[in-house]
Amino acid sequence: MADKASNYATHKAMTREELGDSTKCVKIISKDKDGEKIKPVVEIDKEKINEDLKYAGYNLMVTSELDMEPLQVYQTYHCLWKIEESFRITKSYLDARPVYVQKKEQSMAFFNLCKAL
Repeated sequence: MADKASNYATHKAMTREELGDSTKCVKIISKDKDGEKIKPVVEIDKEKINEDLKYAGYNLMVTSELDMEPLQVYQTYHCLWKIEESFRITKSYLDARPVYVQKKEQSMAFFNLCKAL
């Protein structure tokens, strides 16, 4: 993201669409030290980059499952992508209609499906 952000030298060359998530690595300064308006200056936010690098490689999971061990929570949520991929394939190739899960038993069936995959 930092490399992509550094390719934009002017304010006009930069839009959120072009930068995407790398906008968090950019500072746009439009006032001088005295608070006077100036031509916008684009800078790379090295402090933000260093802050992000401290947490690179870590996963943060928030869950309501208080009775599960941390490793069990990780393994359960980690394989959710298999379920999501199955739904995507089902929806796209089989032209399936939306399925709504409302009961606890149905939710648990999806977690059990994850273990089976």
